[in-house]
Amino acid sequence: MITGLHHVNLLVPPGTLDLANHFYGTVLGLKPRPVPELQAGRLAWFDIADSGQQVHIACGDNLELNSARHPCFKIESGEALLEIQKRIWAHFEQGGESAPKHADKPGAQNSGYGQAGTYTSRKSRRQKPTAHISYDEGLHLIRSFLVYASHKTVDDLQSFTANIVPHPPWVCTENVTIPASLLTIAADTIIANLGNDGIEQIGGRKWWQWRQTASPLKAEWIEMRADYHQRKRTNAKSDRVMLYVHGGAYFFGSVDEHRYQMQRHARKLKARVIAPRYRLAPQFPFPCGLHDCLAVYLYLLTTHDATEIILAGDSAGGGMVLSIMCLLRDQSLPLPAGALLISPWVDLTHSFPSVAADNPMDYIPPHGFHHKPSTAWPPLNQDEVEVLNRAKLRQHPGPDKTGPLTESLSDQTAPVQGINKVSHADPVPRQHHHLSVEVDGVIVQIKDQTQMYTTNQLLSHPLVSPVLQPSLGGLPPILILTGGGELLRDEQIYLAHKAADPQKYPLGPQYRARYDPGDKILNKYKPTSVQLQVWEDLCHAAPTLSFTRPAKYMYRSIAQFGAWALARAQDHPIEIVDDDNISIISSKTSASSRDESRDRMTRQREPASTDPKAVGKAGDPIPNFSNHMIRQRVDRYGNIFPLPPADELPATSIDPSEVGIVKPGPVKKWLAVKRQFEVRTMAVFSAPGISKETTATTDQPRLAQSKHASADITPGNGPVGSPTPTFSYPYTNTDARVVHGSDTPTSRRSLERLQTNNYLMASGYASDSASVQTGTASVDGLKTKRPAEPVRNPSTTAVVLVEGVAALVVGHGDGGGRQQEENEHEEDARTQSKVGLDAPPAAQA
Repeated sequence: MITGLHHVNLLVPPGTLDLANHFYGTVLGLKPRPVPELQAGRLAWFDIADSGQQVHIACGDNLELNSARHPCFKIESGEALLEIQKRIWAHFEQGGESAPKHADKPGAQNSGYGQAGTYTSRKSRRQKPTAHISYDEGLHLIRSFLVYASHKTVDDLQSFTANIVPHPPWVCTENVTIPASLLTIAADTIIANLGNDGIEQIGGRKWWQWRQTASPLKAEWIEMRADYHQRKRTNAKSDRVMLYVHGGAYFFGSVDEHRYQMQRHARKLKARVIAPRYRLAPQFPFPCGLHDCLAVYLYLLTTHDATEIILAGDSAGGGMVLSIMCLLRDQSLPLPAGALLISPWVDLTHSFPSVAADNPMDYIPPHGFHHKPSTAWPPLNQDEVEVLNRAKLRQHPGPDKTGPLTESLSDQTAPVQGINKVSHADPVPRQHHHLSVEVDGVIVQIKDQTQMYTTNQLLSHPLVSPVLQPSLGGLPPILILTGGGELLRDEQIYLAHKAADPQKYPLGPQYRARYDPGDKILNKYKPTSVQLQVWEDLCHAAPTLSFTRPAKYMYRSIAQFGAWALARAQDHPIEIVDDDNISIISSKTSASSRDESRDRMTRQREPASTDPKAVGKAGDPIPNFSNHMIRQRVDRYGNIFPLPPADELPATSIDPSEVGIVKPGPVKKWLAVKRQFEVRTMAVFSAPGISKETTATTDQPRLAQSKHASADITPGNGPVGSPTPTFSYPYTNTDARVVHGSDTPTSRRSLERLQTNNYLMASGYASDSASVQTGTASVDGLKTKRPAEPVRNPSTTAVVLVEGVAALVVGHGDGGGRQQEENEHEEDARTQSKVGLDAPPAAQA
């Protein structure tokens, strides 16, 4: 992948305006935004979305490249830019025209391609964190990993990020088991907070508490070994404890993956860090993870005073920490000394402007997380469940339902699409209603689940999206670290101001009547003290790039605020050590003096701010609060400047009634990529309710098909090199699958998908025409596996039932010699269908 492109100069020969404008469409192959006329003497600037840099296309010779900017297009990637340049040169060469004098030919020395060209000419990156190769490479590494992971299943990503990572010898770890009695208390606390209506919304009281006896909740203590030995020698109890909840969009990540960050927090603060191994979505949706993390906090209260505890979390972990504190506040339980929220994800409705904007300095996918389908994700939507239920009823007809399954099915509903067009929009997530948003003049109803953490109806729940809490007052002091270039920056800035001034940022009328009628909660709590630091141009959860300079200063700020919060709660001073430049590995070697000398030189080289507006350095003592806030803007060198007034920030200029309202921009991006994924996997979800005339197109996501002329796909076969499709299950004992350290069973919706996915979803083996023909349907009873004769024509399909669940199977060849294996899988399906759980709402549908 070509990343970090600096710039490419493409000058169009003078007197060829028609040819220049032709570049906008045919040659460049881009959709203009808008379509400007390229005039002589004008300069067109093209933004490169993944690097923040620009490519310049000008009409005329010897133009100055520092002319007024005129943004025209968005180029999605470095590969696209290279391809565009190749197209332009091919156009000139094939047309017999002379190439632009100042154009950089692909592969030329001066083109800036490759890291050498990029980092020897960095003018366009000046004052950007990507000017440093370590940060830029780290940013692109995470971005590339997320793109790669999207082509794998959720299970694959969870398994990869849950791999065991050995800890270094200077770090001491200890695994502990949380008593079941504390899990019960945590569950009672959540139930009391939810109330009867909340319990009904999440689908019951017990399904989210269930876990196998052999899979208790575990947490890991992390401490520097030197601090551990010192504490043991004095037989003292640590008065600095950090409960850290790792991030990962609630569905991936682990303690092992985040341990390096945690051990750095432990070192800086000289504290013990405890990290819960909480259950992950989508197998364990809300409130499973919240239940686990709350139980770990209650465990700490059995051995420590609340004034000795601070909570911390990044991304989804930051949102989880905020939900925990609101639970503790509302249930009158002891609150911790403070909280450290690193890029917290607090609005799952994506209602803030930054989510819809272009964010080239971040790695979070702007279209949300999409993955190859599996038994875990995505869950069946309501339409699919209804189709399967109808098929089940037809298999077990009552007195007035006697027709055979193979009779005419033209009276049945259309194939499941997951996306419907409706007459009016309903962008407020609420119970018993589907989201509907106006996209490009068409009101689209969304029935597929958009977030893995919970259903669409619960996205606006205050414990799912804490920014929709009636009040964020009455909480302990909070530090919020925000990346100025990240996708979620607006909701984090809004969160900080709402906590410090709850009265100024109330709920909108659509949520106030639901969560706080009469404003009782809003008027009950006093403002929370908040330190907000917006780090210029940094990405989401920048401490993840712990080897970079900006991360070093962020760790200093975190340690300083943590020590201040603990000292404030305990009423005695707490010292921290600035040991960023100490190499623990070489501290006892003969090279230690050289290391210290080099580190002192590094500190001397760090640029001191010459800006008179600078007010300090990251890691300095906490200044005084003004109106319950410390508002700071921080550059990549750790220099602190005042943050602009709230009325000048896009985040705080939003009308409170717009918060929690699903916006069309993010939905449009999500739908576009969703279609691409479903076309790529060619997932066929259907049932007997299909007419002969039904033909799947790319406008029908659940039946999306493609000719795939360039992918070497033949009817009934997968891409070249793909395995031969079979009827086998990927799991033989799915009711005891291991998910992030817990072999608790999957929810009922996962079991339903286990019964259907491997028959419905042929993953690239559908017919070329995608025409569904009812004439090949064959049913011999409940145990029917396939038609009596093998399906030899790859373009035919067969509708079968597995334990009463309908499946559309596309031709798979003769498939002879597998009867015994299929009987075993049938027995597995019967066993799994008997697992009884108090299922969440999606499963109860």
